[in-house]
Amino acid sequence: MPRLGVWGAIVVGFIAAACASTIGPVTPPVEVLVVLDSADDTLRIIPVDSTEVVHHLILTPRTSKVTALALRGQIAAISDSDDVMLIDLGSHHAACADGRPVPLNANGVIGALAFGDDGQGYASTPSTDSVSRFLPPPVCGAGTGSVPGTPQGFGLARGKVFVVVANRHGCPLGPIGCPDAPSWLTTEPGLRDSVPLLGPGDARSGVFASDGSLYIVSAGDGSSDGILSQIDPLQPGNINSYGGFGHLPQYVATDGADHVYVASPIDGLMVFNVRTHQVDRGVSAAVPLNGAAHGLATDDFGRIYALTAGSCTATGARGTVQILGQDLVARHPVTVGRCPIAIGVTEIPAALYHFDN
Repeated sequence: MPRLGVWGAIVVGFIAAACASTIGPVTPPVEVLVVLDSADDTLRIIPVDSTEVVHHLILTPRTSKVTALALRGQIAAISDSDDVMLIDLGSHHAACADGRPVPLNANGVIGALAFGDDGQGYASTPSTDSVSRFLPPPVCGAGTGSVPGTPQGFGLARGKVFVVVANRHGCPLGPIGCPDAPSWLTTEPGLRDSVPLLGPGDARSGVFASDGSLYIVSAGDGSSDGILSQIDPLQPGNINSYGGFGHLPQYVATDGADHVYVASPIDGLMVFNVRTHQVDRGVSAAVPLNGAAHGLATDDFGRIYALTAGSCTATGARGTVQILGQDLVARHPVTVGRCPIAIGVTEIPAALYHFDN
């Protein structure tokens, strides 16, 4: 390679300095907890590295209670009966072009929300066997399709959106449901294909783990332990199941490394190892939580956040976020609202956000 002359070196140095001054230092995003409360219609936004700092984002007054939460970057989707509000957590404003909630017209209460890899959102309405798809901001339009069998949650893996079908009301017992009837997955809303799940039924939700598998938690009816099903998203017919997850487990999360965590409102936090495919801590060795679990999340550092219930009454106890390290030792909990119903972790641009106590 020919050597630069003096003038060449000066020009290169000038260009480099000009680029540096234009680009400036890059500020890393802030990783935050987001907690949705249905009693006071509030999002609590809490930086994971400073959990004593809380920002309260008051939602627009609604005629019905919020029911579910999903996060993708700085966009939060919040369901309110049959509508979805999309909020920019950086600007604190509605993310849709018209500033209004997105009507889904599913004629029932939304049970779960999720974002796909392409930014499209999904909402399940168990009571009317419906799954709705809504476009990302600023468009935000929506369409609704039929998914028979009580669609109750979602699992996202390798670009696919799996609908978790609980099969709670398509049975002889009628509207009270059959929580021990077999559950299944479907690979697209509207669906012709299905993947039967093993175990006690009443499948709830799923998480994609580091071993390339999708893990679905099934609660059953409480007469036997819940299970965790392992599905290969590329060949969904390949299924393994693992028992020992206590009474009515509902929540599942992964640390992105070797562990999948399962929370039961009754028994606490349990741990599955995706490397060894062993239950590291089943119901007999569950980590106690300081209340009934209402949600579960993890951050990029492997910390675990278990949302526990409040009283949901005006004068009663408030809920908490119980924080555990990878060693499963509890840290100082964070007090939240009276009726917390959902929790998630996401990243927001630090330059757009200021926290207050």
